[in-house]
Amino acid sequence: FTVTAPQHAEGYLRVSKQDPRYFEFESGDFFYPLSINMRDGGDQAEAQAGTYAFEHFFKLFADSGIKLVRTWMCPWWAGLEWSEKYHSRFDDLGRYSMYNAWRLDYAVDLAAQYDLYLQISLNRHGQLRRDKYDAEWAYNPYSVNNGGFLPSPAMYFTSQRARDLFRQQLRYAVARWGYSRNLMTWELFNEVDLVEAYRPAEVAAWHAEMADYLRSIDPWAHIITTHVALYWVSGDELWQLPQMEYVQSDSYWGKQNRRDRCMNESYRKRMHYEKPFIFIEYGPKTADLPVPASRWRQEFRCGLWVSTLMPHGAPAAFWYPLQWEEHKLQRYQSAVQAFNEGEDRRGKGLKLSSPLVLPPGRLNVQAMQNEDSAYLYIYNFASLGVEDPTQITDPISGGKVMLTGLRDGEYQVEFWDTLSGRVYDQAQVTVRNGIVTVDLPTIAPDLAVKVKPR
Repeated sequence: FTVTAPQHAEGYLRVSKQDPRYFEFESGDFFYPLSINMRDGGDQAEAQAGTYAFEHFFKLFADSGIKLVRTWMCPWWAGLEWSEKYHSRFDDLGRYSMYNAWRLDYAVDLAAQYDLYLQISLNRHGQLRRDKYDAEWAYNPYSVNNGGFLPSPAMYFTSQRARDLFRQQLRYAVARWGYSRNLMTWELFNEVDLVEAYRPAEVAAWHAEMADYLRSIDPWAHIITTHVALYWVSGDELWQLPQMEYVQSDSYWGKQNRRDRCMNESYRKRMHYEKPFIFIEYGPKTADLPVPASRWRQEFRCGLWVSTLMPHGAPAAFWYPLQWEEHKLQRYQSAVQAFNEGEDRRGKGLKLSSPLVLPPGRLNVQAMQNEDSAYLYIYNFASLGVEDPTQITDPISGGKVMLTGLRDGEYQVEFWDTLSGRVYDQAQVTVRNGIVTVDLPTIAPDLAVKVKPR
């Protein structure tokens, strides 16, 4: 036989050993991925492109610079075990749908083809609900009403038989898909805090047990996590577990709320964990749909840049791939890529900061910094939905931003165009007594800024 150099010398993905707030490959290469959700091939896969939608979207994702894609093992897409009452491809407890398993085979192969990395959600909140929040208990094979053994969804996490059956699923999943270097993460549950009668201690104990078992049988040591929706009321018991290797939550809100405020509130509640943090879902709430094209642009742009200007493990992952394509939202990603290129965040001690921006009310700022550098996103939220910036009739001139906490000395300031991803203006400033005021170019509707020592 012939031995050649490894095709993928970077190896598998891990939480960084150098700085546990970020990700890296086994080789030590930094990984800061643009991300998106592709839960399935359509909510009604039999009437839509289904599995083959992944062919279409994975190419688009790769072409636009996306690296991390989150998908679900749900009955209508790639779930293994469910009730025959739901569909003839299932055969109740302990017998797995080869039809659905093939679907995930196909997605994993496509991920390898396009050099994408998958986060696979193994469970979802709806399977343990009888009311609201996507109730699916009526089809759950664990229910006594479907020939199973659980009288209520709340018993799932404490039943020994249920735990044994899920461990069996984990063993199968590792055997079938664990080989893939394009599998980044096993996600044990989607929005687990929305299950019926959520009991934090019981759910955390279940996660610890399943993660320990998964780690013991996965020779490739894929990253393990879970997911909560309501960051302001739940999740601490889970994130305190060392087995949960990074923190995830949603960022949805109504028309009267602001993406930047919600993201900052969420992050500040979880920033004390020395783990990567990702907003794994964001966008308009489904209850608000339909929304105009301007709002899709506004929310996508603001969420992408605001999360980028936080010391996160990755920028926020948009929930809606169909609207992402329809409204050509991928055009806003290239500038974020360019802004982050060559920026290895590990070991720099970057933290959220709160610069003063003028004029107040019209301009907002999102920033992170250490004592040597600062990174800012300055924007007029109301103008972000305008498709053509040249059509903005009231650009903001004479703006200023005051930074504190930098070391005294001379600094170079770069002003970045958030559409072209290029530096379009520069300035030189002097920090004295840890304070500097930077004059801003005209803003319509936003710009990004880097401040670094000369």
